[in-house]
Amino acid sequence: MPHEGELRIARMVVGELRHAGPLPPPELLAGYERVHDGLAERLVSMAEREQSHRHYMDRTDMTEANRLARRGQLCGLLALVVLAAVAVTLAIVGEPWAAAILGTIDVLGVVGVFVAGQKFSAASSQPEPRPEQDEMPSLVRVHPPDGS
Repeated sequence: MPHEGELRIARMVVGELRHAGPLPPPELLAGYERVHDGLAERLVSMAEREQSHRHYMDRTDMTEANRLARRGQLCGLLALVVLAAVAVTLAIVGEPWAAAILGTIDVLGVVGVFVAGQKFSAASSQPEPRPEQDEMPSLVRVHPPDGS
């Protein structure tokens, strides 16, 4: 205990080890193996299964997104053809104003889809920041001051 009026100086050394990736560094893996035989192999196997699952989910997501986009394109094409057919029919039966309005709506809809698609494509082409899911927790070691 310090006496009255006496200052005590302490020294604290802080070290930090950071690692990003699905597996800890080899030194930590060796430590896990020392704790329990086969634990390092189990961790490596777990990381391999997780990576395989992630790749499968990425492929599934892309396949579903492509399928949904294709379905949307087909529905849009069908709507375009139906509206164009109705506009032509209106023009044939003697309703040129209604045909012109419907035809204009049809053309503006197609142009709008392409413009919106360009904006969406430009926005989605920028990479999203990915969360550091694979980052291992930091290890902080605090050393007590010398002599205490």
